[in-house]
Amino acid sequence: MSYCKVIPAVARVKPAHLFGARLRSTAAASTQHKELKSDDAPLDPSCAVVEKPCEVDLISRKAHTERQRISIDFDNTQEAYKSKDTLELLRSLLVFKLCTFDFLVDKNKELMDLSKKVFGQQLFEKLMKMTFYGQFVAGEDQNTIKPLIEKNQAFGVGSVLDYSVEEDLTQEEAEKKEMDSCVSEAEKESHGKSHVCLFQHAVVNGVRLMVDAEQTYFQPAISRLTLEMQRIFNREKPNIFNTYQCYLREAYDNVSVDVELSRREGWYFGAKLVRGAYMCQERSRAAEIGYEDPINPDYETTNRMYHKCLEYILEEINHNRMANVMVASHNEDTVKFTLEKMNETSLSPTENKVCFGQLLGMCDQISFPLGQAGFPVYKYVPYGPVNEVIPYLSRRAQENRGFMKGSQRERSLLWKELKRRLFSGHLLYKPAY
Repeated sequence: MSYCKVIPAVARVKPAHLFGARLRSTAAASTQHKELKSDDAPLDPSCAVVEKPCEVDLISRKAHTERQRISIDFDNTQEAYKSKDTLELLRSLLVFKLCTFDFLVDKNKELMDLSKKVFGQQLFEKLMKMTFYGQFVAGEDQNTIKPLIEKNQAFGVGSVLDYSVEEDLTQEEAEKKEMDSCVSEAEKESHGKSHVCLFQHAVVNGVRLMVDAEQTYFQPAISRLTLEMQRIFNREKPNIFNTYQCYLREAYDNVSVDVELSRREGWYFGAKLVRGAYMCQERSRAAEIGYEDPINPDYETTNRMYHKCLEYILEEINHNRMANVMVASHNEDTVKFTLEKMNETSLSPTENKVCFGQLLGMCDQISFPLGQAGFPVYKYVPYGPVNEVIPYLSRRAQENRGFMKGSQRERSLLWKELKRRLFSGHLLYKPAY
């Protein structure tokens, strides 16, 4: 599978917060839009800005000898879902339940193609916007996504935008594109300059770039390009983040080597930690070709690897404050682990050395309590036309099937909030911001 590219801007929660963009490939669109703002640019008065955490019972602070200890209540559904109206809660319940059926996940592309034929394009798009597209995608273009971005901002959650247009390639098409990419040395030099101008434009406009990880047979080139850009653009602050997939056996080695390199060369290390998205594909390819499986043997091993990498980076932050990490995880235990380590090292959320990220439409009970507590937290916000985003939705359904099947806790919290609204007379609740 090959992916199209773009680097839109990221909405900011408040001037002090991180904001950046997600990079899907080594090339990016040459144009940027008005959402690209520097830290010194005046804010649009129509945008809601969260200047300080909301004063709610969400956070409890216990006295400590040298600092205040912060803990967050992830069971407080009233606060977790205060940005959602009741119809949005019902849609979430429906979508999460449908995602627990293997048949629907396995045959999702065929079922969507059939639905288009049966209902016609216009009705199909309406059905998608009422269900899966509406749950996981913000809108079709940069204008239609603004209301959602502004609403999330008002409740303390920023946005990492991604134009999620993807393309499925056959083996023959992939090989042709690979051959087309073979260029002369002069062309390579020219392309290298254009990449730097990819990156420089974002940095000048105060946008941080997070370069996504892909399959292991693509990753060395992606990581090398990212490392070279970090050497150039992370001298004064962490502008470029690389992504580390912790389901890989070599994840800790990759993280520790890059941290050590940044320390020796004197630039800011930036990492986004994820568990990984291509397990089945990686394993089947390893078996087919006959090399060692690069993936950890089970989920618990991956969890331990994630925490090991995270703890190492947090220790580096505590040591010299030149490392930075996004904890991109839907695992509540991992988030709690991070908060505990931050408490142990007296690392304040206001330092913006640690931020959190979750996908739009998933784990609001984690994202919004963190945001309202003053932590830098972001939703990964895909957008694009319905037809062109279907490959993205299909891939996400496959990647997150394990999480969706195990989303009983999220569904129970959604039911809890619905019952609370029903019995308290707030069933027609509309978020105010």
